[in-house]
Amino acid sequence: MRLSSTTPGEQVVIIGCGMTGVSAYLQLVRHGGVRGVTLVDPHEPGFGPAFGSAHVHALCNTPAGDTSLLPDQPDDLCDYLRGRGWPHDRAAFVPRFQAAQYARTRFLEHRRMAQARGITTRHVRERALRVAVGPDGGYLVHLASGGTLPASEVLVCVGLGEPIVPMLMTPYVGHPTFVPTPYPAASMLRAVEPGGDVLVLGSRLSAIETALVLIDSGRRVVISSPSGELPAVRTRLARTGPAALLAAQLGGLPGDLPDAAMDREAARLLIRAIRRVKPLALRRQIVGDGDPHDRLRRETALAEADDAPWQDVVAGVIDGLNEWLPLAGPDRAAAFMKRHRSLIGRYVSAIPLDSARRLLDAIDRGRLRVRTYPAGIEPTVAGGWTATWEDSSRHFDAVVAAAGNHRLTLHVDGDALHLDGTSVAGPLRPAEDLRVMIRPPVRERIWLVGPTTHARNPITNYLHAAAGQAGTVFVNFLDQVGAPV
Repeated sequence: MRLSSTTPGEQVVIIGCGMTGVSAYLQLVRHGGVRGVTLVDPHEPGFGPAFGSAHVHALCNTPAGDTSLLPDQPDDLCDYLRGRGWPHDRAAFVPRFQAAQYARTRFLEHRRMAQARGITTRHVRERALRVAVGPDGGYLVHLASGGTLPASEVLVCVGLGEPIVPMLMTPYVGHPTFVPTPYPAASMLRAVEPGGDVLVLGSRLSAIETALVLIDSGRRVVISSPSGELPAVRTRLARTGPAALLAAQLGGLPGDLPDAAMDREAARLLIRAIRRVKPLALRRQIVGDGDPHDRLRRETALAEADDAPWQDVVAGVIDGLNEWLPLAGPDRAAAFMKRHRSLIGRYVSAIPLDSARRLLDAIDRGRLRVRTYPAGIEPTVAGGWTATWEDSSRHFDAVVAAAGNHRLTLHVDGDALHLDGTSVAGPLRPAEDLRVMIRPPVRERIWLVGPTTHARNPITNYLHAAAGQAGTVFVNFLDQVGAPV
């Protein structure tokens, strides 16, 4: 039987080396105090399915000044871009391939730093299935190939789960003109007939990005979702001033407020924060209804006129909810997020102004429409698909599912943490310091970082939050491995 590692810092395993995993690796190397690090991921560091897209329309949803891998160096991405002749200010929404290259470059730099410090780095191109307590008190990471890796500590930095396949399309998985995920973009484009009509299922960020990629390559697109709504439009994401104050105020609310009081206090603080930015009536900065094309046009105009002060407090909403809702407990926190899902989805995940302008241009050229979900989608004998709405039907050459990804649902069974996302017991909630408790009250040396912490921190699928979590983990980590080298 293969032994695990029991000496703190002897062999740290980071599961997942997308942006979150790379951030964790960089911070670990900088802290020092470890002998070896193994990263487990089938992909290159930083080049996961979404960030590995090379298309110029695949933009980060947070500005460059909020996309640093290093929490104590918020301008690190900007510095990287300027150093390579790609000048961007802190407010710019940069292409994701540039962010992926940034992550890859910083990873290689820190791997050399690790080597100079006597820290070994290894990348295992496999998928981890579970983390089990070893026979000697350390851990064994079980791989899809059947192998195992010894670990003294484990950081679970995996992202999201499998792509969501809308129920309308579940009978057709495997059909040659149904594309179940838009990533990588090159694979999607190979599956879609040039110049054809494409139905994109979804209307959030991945669907918008998918539509722009398809339109840019000569296709015509209909974006379709249950709501038929597009996200709001923004030009920036501020984290100082009113946003910082709002985060502190939300984070300071008691967790035992009744549901109605939770909603009331959150709304009161939010409206007050927006008014601090600009004393503009909400009805003049928010387009509450209307045809999705007209709504997009009006919201784009508001962003261009800098009449969208809500965008300067959105980061405060994210940070504040991540501090406050854990105090309310998992069930009430989930209920709060469900009650406000539409509002949070539209404004927290608002699209950059550049993307909005491109969408409007495509609408004006007759290349794009936005609709609610069809009542039915059926493959045709001649090839392609027929989508039927109450008032019409239309032929499409291909259907692309771009409705996002399932959240991974980790679970503990026996003496192991399972990463396969098949739990029926609900999402695993880590402890306050993000540890996984396999054998309570034993303080395991396993931590969750990033999207898998969603049962405790509801909005963690963006880099600023994940990088900050990694920094918090290492405060506890260093207590066990000693002072940095």
